[in-house]
Amino acid sequence: MMKQTKNGHTKARARSSGRDIEFDISVMHRHVNQVIYDLELSEAVSNSWRVLQDKRVRDAFIDGGKQADFDALELWLKDVAEGEIRSSEWVGKTARMMKSNFTFAKLALNFSTVAMQVTGLAQSTVVVGKKNMVIGISKAAANPVQLAQDIVAKSAYMSTRQTTFNKDIYDYLNDSQTGPVASRWGDFKKDRLGPIAFWLMIKVQWHIADVPTWYAGYHQGLQKFGNDEAKAIEHADNIVKRSQASGLFSDRSAIERGTVSRTARQSDVIRLYTTLGSYMFAKFNVAYERTAVAGQVISKEGVSLKSAQEALSYTLDMAFLFTLEAVLMGLVKGGLPGGDDEKNQSWLVWLAKQTGLSMLGTLPFLRDGASALQGYDGGGAYGSIMKEAMDPFVQVAKGKFDKAFVKSVVNGAGLATGFPSTTVNRFIDAYDRQKNGEKVSPAEYLLGKTKK
Repeated sequence: MMKQTKNGHTKARARSSGRDIEFDISVMHRHVNQVIYDLELSEAVSNSWRVLQDKRVRDAFIDGGKQADFDALELWLKDVAEGEIRSSEWVGKTARMMKSNFTFAKLALNFSTVAMQVTGLAQSTVVVGKKNMVIGISKAAANPVQLAQDIVAKSAYMSTRQTTFNKDIYDYLNDSQTGPVASRWGDFKKDRLGPIAFWLMIKVQWHIADVPTWYAGYHQGLQKFGNDEAKAIEHADNIVKRSQASGLFSDRSAIERGTVSRTARQSDVIRLYTTLGSYMFAKFNVAYERTAVAGQVISKEGVSLKSAQEALSYTLDMAFLFTLEAVLMGLVKGGLPGGDDEKNQSWLVWLAKQTGLSMLGTLPFLRDGASALQGYDGGGAYGSIMKEAMDPFVQVAKGKFDKAFVKSVVNGAGLATGFPSTTVNRFIDAYDRQKNGEKVSPAEYLLGKTKK
């Protein structure tokens, strides 16, 4: 069956099978969106489907032991052809609402997350190479504003990157429900609430990670493609997507699209389990690709100087990906080892533990358990539904109406409404500890409790 974009708008009303007319202003918006989507992608989707389904192409995948890759491409093309589908039944709508609210509750005005955007440089370094990344950072540091303007002028992808870099923020800004009343709330979220709450995070990600990464990829592309400007720009766009992830639907992995098989596609319940996970999933892909490259070099070269150099380079890249992030988080949260506390671990043990937990954080489902072990508030479904939805009731059952109860109510409000619960609870915790005589730094009101 030929795969194509939706084209119902090209068929006469007489062929609508006598269905009732839908009197809703959202019909006009859906129609316009569908026409634009069909005009933009219909030919590309149809031609890609023909190529992918050609017997010679299919046989080449199978004969090369790449059946899984073929299936992944087929599912991706089907999802792109149909566009993002949002559940209309209550389970899917509830999951989508919780995902959106959880995103705002955890990321809005979250200064710890803002500080951690700098770790994106390490991830980009592994993808584009150390020398190219140094060039990108140097260029951005010399004149950040001018470079950003030049990049936006060159790349259509980067011109919208500040609103599409994170899938969960992108969904929050664009997931307004149908209907005139809900669309007004959606407009308010997209035009007022979201931009204010995420402004600092977006700007830090843009100037610290995205702009240097793009230029590093652009410089690499010019060398790789003989100064071909168009190819260098396309290469730079892809470097940013691979290293920093992308919120655009066509750039998302299968599980981020809610697709896990031919029969289970675009499920909002599955998407819920990927909340706040895009960057870590991109990290896993970078590590996987880098491991494959190192394996090929060492296998081909055997015991040699080149193999030793590749092994050293690979080890350094893995440290960039998984260990550096743990050290930076330790700096932000004051959790580095080496204090007077007898329970303090040695640096070696601490680094090994944090590196392992960081690796687990790149895997769907398992990442929630790793997050809990690290003492964070949680991410994805475990943190949102299983804990925060039930915690207020657990506290009531215990009969304790203390700080823990207040924080559980704040978390519940965040899950139900999108209230910025993480930021508020950090303030509550810092204020309570200071009131009880504990020494609390001003930074702890914004970044959370510092480990002593």
